Amino acid sequence: MLKEWTTGDAHDVTDRSFVVRRAIRVNDTLPSDPPEQRGVAASSRWVWQRGPWLLVDRATGHVTALHLPDYDPGVSQVSWFRDYAAYCGLTASGKSLYAVVAQLSVRKPVLAKKIAGFDGGNKTAPACPLPGWERDPLRVTFHPTGKSEEAYTIVPGSAVLVEDTGDDETAPENGAGK
Repeated sequence: MLKEWTTGDAHDVTDRSFVVRRAIRVNDTLPSDPPEQRGVAASSRWVWQRGPWLLVDRATGHVTALHLPDYDPGVSQVSWFRDYAAYCGLTASGKSLYAVVAQLSVRKPVLAKKIAGFDGGNKTAPACPLPGWERDPLRVTFHPTGKSEEAYTIVPGSAVLVEDTGDDETAPENGAGK
């Protein structure tokens, strides 16, 4: 029985790995909801929610949940470029919106800057549309709703995205052959 679902487009990080967003089916039944009339003990009301991003290795099928800093599935829209994720993150208190750039396999975000306060009750427009990327120099531009756009130059680092090749490689020997 299939129990896992994804939503949206996948992003190829390397020729061997990609990221995709998980969709989660959540039981939305309240304890006070009346039971169904068909003899079932309690009615179930299920809703779909956007979930975390997953990193998938095509060769091994290994799936890893990504933990993006200040990422909120209901607010954050991720724009991927190479192994970078740019999005508007929400603090744990839910009061501040941050411009965040996270790099896979790096614990701390490359960029985390407060760009606005956040009012969760305003559902008329997204708090921050999808950020845009430029290649040379590596720049990301955020467009928070009701604010002027903010662009940041990213200094590329070398994240170590571990991909187990399954090859049993040995280190080359130093010196001349015998």
